[in-house]
Amino acid sequence: MDSIQFHELFDDFGLVPSYNKPAVKAYCKIQRGKSGVYAMFDQTFQCLYVGCSIDLKRRLDDHLYCNKLKGHQGEVLFVGVRYVEEFDVIERKYIRELNPRLNIFRYNY
Repeated sequence: MDSIQFHELFDDFGLVPSYNKPAVKAYCKIQRGKSGVYAMFDQTFQCLYVGCSIDLKRRLDDHLYCNKLKGHQGEVLFVGVRYVEEFDVIERKYIRELNPRLNIFRYNY
């Protein structure tokens, strides 16, 4: 994925190198009260993980403390967010199209 495609898929993105705590906390403040789909990318714009939440601030912050990234926090450079209320369809679409390395579930339909 190149930077142009990245900008077409997401409404917002944040720089969170190595998913370090200060960068994530600063980005999470912006997401307060918002819902949608998010994707984490490495420095080559390869997708690592796609998820969704009705509370993006809480969910993105949770990735600091849970094992969803499976020790790959050091690879994260960008987080892209698509703000939507009904996010199930968009999340499935992004998982199919972006083929994230760390998602457990794959949607093949």
